[in-house]
Amino acid sequence: MASEPFATCEDLAASWRPLDETERVKVGKLIDYASDLIRTYSGWRTDSATTLERICCSVVRLTMESDANGAPAGASNMTQTAGAFSKSFAFSNASGDPRLWPSEEAQLRRNRNRYGSLDMMSGTLVDHDQG
Repeated sequence: MASEPFATCEDLAASWRPLDETERVKVGKLIDYASDLIRTYSGWRTDSATTLERICCSVVRLTMESDANGAPAGASNMTQTAGAFSKSFAFSNASGDPRLWPSEEAQLRRNRNRYGSLDMMSGTLVDHDQG
C-alpha cells in the first residue's frame, strides 16, 4: 500500500534549485524513500505538514548532493590536487543513503512518551498519549 509522499519535486526545487527532467525522475523516487524513512519514526504523525515536507526535502537534498560529490561510496573525505593547489572535502553522507540529520531525528521523536493501562472491568486497553 503506497502512502502519499510528504513533498513534491516542486517543493524541493523551490527550496533548493531548479531540477532538470532526469533529476525529477530520481527526485520523485527519493521523495518516496525519504517519506518511507520518516514514517519509521514513531512520532511523525504529530508533526505539521510543513515539518514533514522540510525534513523530506532535506533528506533528498543531502542524498542528491552526496551523489554529485564524485567521491567513492563510503569515503569520509576527498582531496584534489592540481600542481601546487589542493582542495579537501569531507562529506556528511558519503554513501548517498537517504538519512536524517540527528536534529531531524530528534524532532520526529520529541515528546512522544506513551503509556497504556488495562481497564480490569472491561478488559479494554487504554492508550495514554503524552505527546
